[in-house]
Amino acid sequence: MKYIFKIAQCYIEGYNNKEKTLENINKLDFEITFNNSFLISYIYSNSKDVSTFSKLLDKDNNDIEAINLAIFLGRNGASIDFLKNFLQKRKFILSEKLNDIFSSLFNDSNGEILTKILKDIFKGKKLEEILLLDDNFKNFRLELYDYKKNIFDNIMNYKEIFDKKEPIKWLPTNNRKTPEFYADYGPETNELIKFIHNPLFADYTYSETIKLLNISSFNEYVKNNPSMLGMRAILASIIRRERLGVGTLSRSIADGLISEILEKISEQFSIENI
Repeated sequence: MKYIFKIAQCYIEGYNNKEKTLENINKLDFEITFNNSFLISYIYSNSKDVSTFSKLLDKDNNDIEAINLAIFLGRNGASIDFLKNFLQKRKFILSEKLNDIFSSLFNDSNGEILTKILKDIFKGKKLEEILLLDDNFKNFRLELYDYKKNIFDNIMNYKEIFDKKEPIKWLPTNNRKTPEFYADYGPETNELIKFIHNPLFADYTYSETIKLLNISSFNEYVKNNPSMLGMRAILASIIRRERLGVGTLSRSIADGLISEILEKISEQFSIENI
């Protein structure tokens, strides 16, 4: 078990720095496998970073990237069917051992991803027990969670503004020859945009996430027991559409979607899924 936390410490000390992380990893004197490197999925906060930093360890196959993506997605509410489709699209090359674990997982879509994966790897040891075994890792998680919570609480301070469902104002420019208008987002909406772009909350594969979740209506999805995974993807999609053509964000505020998503995220927000 100590090897798990030695690898985690390499990532904590090299946080967001691939060169430093790899330098730390190269000093280790034991074999690195998916069994002892799965905590990357708890150190990084979006699937892009989980994938990028997991690849630093994958030498002969995609085991470490696959297991960390599976656990990260499971933390954020992905179903087993979602995970199956997600991994199949990537056409990962897996070791026989990990392939057997995933095959067993996919053959029985009932249950919860993390519990079933860790049962196979650690013979039933509870995840909560593993995460508390090392003080450095435990403290890192708590500090990261507190940092994320402060950012989210700052956005929730503006929620009453979004509750009013007032569309974004359009103001004229001073160009008399070609009269134009620009969107006056205001400080609250600008803070919301920064929040959604923040790597701690962003979903850089939002389009794929939305497709795999079969979300055809953002409003309907959010009203019916949404996952953290789906809500992060929807927020990312709204902001992306806004960049391509102003108006999406204004409509999402005016119809109450933004306010409802923030409320649902607030209900689910925990150290386990964020």
